[in-house]
Amino acid sequence: MTKLVAQSVINSFFDGKQDDPFAVLGMHETHNGIEIRALLPDADKVEVIDKESQSMVVALERVDERGFFSAIVPDVNHFFAYQFKVRNLKYFSFGIISLI
Repeated sequence: MTKLVAQSVINSFFDGKQDDPFAVLGMHETHNGIEIRALLPDADKVEVIDKESQSMVVALERVDERGFFSAIVPDVNHFFAYQFKVRNLKYFSFGIISLI
């Protein structure tokens, strides 16, 4: 996967210098489709779930070992309500994080 977010931007989260997280995280339009980004440091696996249909849309890829995830949803050019299904083996937990 091509990382669309610069490493310096990812680093700014972990350095405590990111002053506009909403400009980076969440859904963003790209020429390849909708990109979804999340910062979940304790997550082992993150899936995007369509909130309406409850179906899995895409698994996010860990693009930084500290917990920055992203993925392109190909052939989708509109925003939609979604949730994250997060797996964390460290704490043996699975959870849903709802987003609009």
